[in-house]
Formats: sequence, structure tokens, C-alpha cells
Amino acid sequence: MSSSANRRADRFATLARLHELQLEHARVERAAIDKEVERQSAHVRELETELDNSRAIAQRLVAHASGISVDSLRQLHEYMRWQVGTLAAQQSVLERARALAEDARLHVVRRFERLAAIERMRDRHAKDAATLLGQRDQKALDDQAPVRAVVQGAPGTHI
Repeated sequence: MSSSANRRADRFATLARLHELQLEHARVERAAIDKEVERQSAHVRELETELDNSRAIAQRLVAHASGISVDSLRQLHEYMRWQVGTLAAQQSVLERARALAEDARLHVVRRFERLAAIERMRDRHAKDAATLLGQRDQKALDDQAPVRAVVQGAPGTHI
């Protein structure tokens, strides 16, 4: 291969390696984001369970024969209202994390597509370079054929 073809092959290899590293970095980021989404989702489930438990306690206290004081019922409802607010805020955080995870997934896909395109260009270039080299070698052999025939004393040739 010529030196320019070698340089081009080296540039393609470097570019491919750069994109491989970027793809790996994007995958690591996505894994971290996915882990955070799962953590946020678990937190939402915990808050939902706590709210359900509070509602069940309130129902039992109201249904109990001795009843519940108005002040205690008011405090319980305030606590449940706080839980609902906390749950809504956590669900909002979870939705943002899911959107971020989807963006990270799309980023990984784009990086992978770029890497695949670079690898296809690199392979096409290598094939074209090999074909060109083969054509040059064949032309050189074709140009040398009459000289070889004379040197070897082939029949039908005279010096």
C-alpha cells in the first residue's frame, strides 16, 4: 500500500477507536442513568405503599367503635396530604429521570450508528485500496510482459 493509503487507513482506525470509546462512554452513562431510574422508581413504590398504609389506618380508626378525635383525624389527613405531595414530587423526578434515560438510549443508538458507518467506510476504503494496488501490480506485469518474452526468447520474437 502507498504511504497515503496507509495514512488514510491509520486515520480510519483512529477515528473508529475514538467512536468506540465514545460509544462505550455513552453506554456507561446510560447504565448509570438506568440505575438511577430504578432507584427513583423504587422510591415511588415505597411512597405509594406508605400512602396506602396511611389510608388503611385512617379507615380502621374511623370504623373503630370508639371512633377517633377530630384533631387526630385532621392531623392524619394533613400527614396524608403531605404524603400525596411528596409522592407527586417523586413521580415528577421519576418522569424526568425516565426522559433522561430515553435521551441516553437514543445517544447510544446514534453513537453506534456513527461507529457502524465509520467501519463501513474503513472497510470500503481498504477494499478499494487493495483493488487499486492489485490493478497497479497487474498493469506493471502487463507492461513487463513483452520485455520478458524477448528476454526468455519466446517463439515468434526476434531481437
